[in-house]
Amino acid sequence: MAVALSLAVLLIWQLVFKPAPAPHSPESQPQQKYSKPGIQAAPPASVTTQTAQATPQEANPTTELTSGKLEPLPAVTGEISGNKPAGIPASVEVETDLYKCVISTDGGYLKSFLLKKFKETAAKNSPLKELISRDLPPNKSPLLLGLNLGGKALSPTVSYAPDAMKIDLSGKPAGASQYLRMALKTREGFVVERTYSFTNGNYLMGLTVKVSESPDVTGEASSRRVSENASLNWFTRMDEKKSKSRFGTFATVVYAAKGFSKESPSKIRKNGQFTYPQPVWTGFADGYFLDAIIPSGFSGLAVNSVEGEGDDQIIAQRLEFQDGVVAPGQQQVYRADVYIGPKEFDRLKAMGEELNLYRSAEYGYLEEYLRLVTVLVFILKLFNRLVHNWGLSIILLTVLVKVIFFPLTRSSFKQMKAMQALQPRIKELQEKYKNDRAKINEEMMALYRLHKVNPLGGCLPMLLQLPVLYALYRTLYVSIELRYAPFVGWINDLSSPERIFTLPVFGGVDVGIMPILMAVSMYVQQKMTPTTMDPAQAKMFMMMPLMFAFISFGFPSGLVLYWLVSNLLTIAQQYVINRRGT
Repeated sequence: MAVALSLAVLLIWQLVFKPAPAPHSPESQPQQKYSKPGIQAAPPASVTTQTAQATPQEANPTTELTSGKLEPLPAVTGEISGNKPAGIPASVEVETDLYKCVISTDGGYLKSFLLKKFKETAAKNSPLKELISRDLPPNKSPLLLGLNLGGKALSPTVSYAPDAMKIDLSGKPAGASQYLRMALKTREGFVVERTYSFTNGNYLMGLTVKVSESPDVTGEASSRRVSENASLNWFTRMDEKKSKSRFGTFATVVYAAKGFSKESPSKIRKNGQFTYPQPVWTGFADGYFLDAIIPSGFSGLAVNSVEGEGDDQIIAQRLEFQDGVVAPGQQQVYRADVYIGPKEFDRLKAMGEELNLYRSAEYGYLEEYLRLVTVLVFILKLFNRLVHNWGLSIILLTVLVKVIFFPLTRSSFKQMKAMQALQPRIKELQEKYKNDRAKINEEMMALYRLHKVNPLGGCLPMLLQLPVLYALYRTLYVSIELRYAPFVGWINDLSSPERIFTLPVFGGVDVGIMPILMAVSMYVQQKMTPTTMDPAQAKMFMMMPLMFAFISFGFPSGLVLYWLVSNLLTIAQQYVINRRGT
């Protein structure tokens, strides 16, 4: 009964009573600067006005780059129509120890972003994990710039001239950095520069966009030219199937003035769009990976919307900057950092408490609860460093938790046995005073006091364990360390359900051995646990193992392994308690 109760509470807590988002918000505390390894923190304003004669170091978004001083700009060519001048490559390839990415010179957007330490599937010949939708049209791609210059819209796929054909930081020391500059000049005399910065050993990259007038533009009219409707855009294909999966939570995620928000594609489509004032960061996330844009000192809006119809629907995230005047000798500067990589809790938290980027890992929302999860994740990683197997690490962690809570388990079992022994006396009281409910309660309380029995003593110790049990549940539910982590034999992915064969019901149900063993262990545990239920209730309760077996067929095998081992250890503890008679 105790295991079934705990499982039921965990499921209800997860599916119904999900904790509310953290009350902390950028509005309630001043936004602080964060730092990233090897790269200086961005200046405190995402839209600034600078003189065009800024030094190379000031013009660069980062000042601690190993490349040293900036070389002169490449020949700034191209027109507002987007025609590609001769000699400009189609794209620039960038590689570090963590990723390979491709940046198009038509618009400066991301064409591809491959994670070198993660694969698409658990297969040995699986390709690397791609975080950019490959089938997006060029004008609906990540990191496209929206801009009106002098009343004319800059084509999102206008051609830029890059200052490098390829950037390779792989094999270099951690923290080694390099930049990529891309520039164009419009017919009207505007110069637009995009500068990317990359750091080896870091999934974070910097992006600075500068808008200025060409030195050869003169006249009074130039001072009235403006940079209007500036926006930085990220697009991705709507993954409706994945967003509805309990274990593939594809959604938009935003941390803004109102706190942390997460919206599914279907909810965005139903609502039309969501607008967030003063966003600290905005992005897309699934169960294990995150794409996030972090504007520096941003005071505009983040807008999430759905574009297109049917199978061609695309989710758009837009950061809208404030308008600005480009006067002679000045420039508008837009800055942001971009994180594209795994939702590794330690890595995200190391980027800064004020960012709250680590909340996208979805371990939980309450700070006290997060500390508990952090401890469990640390212990799980410590065990894995010792045994080099995440499945064995889960078993060791389960053993540790059961040992710590053994005194509570023993107390609970003792109280349940005492309550069971008093059942005949309680039934006599119920028959004797069946027409006087108050008298029954009075006599029962006297009986409990006489035999020193606490009627809540059987459940209370279990309830005290629930926060830790739920923390373990969340740890195994979303930890990226378990993604494609093998255990033994056919169990080659602890983050996915175990599958021996598939039942052709309800669209296909994967059947595994561990869920069946878990159901058997629950049945044995119920037979060993003292109960105060009447025979009819007991028979109905015996159906619980079958129900939980069916539900757990869809759970990650790492989570089922924890429950199975926990049940077996509880059976062993009950056997020892029964033998000792206490």
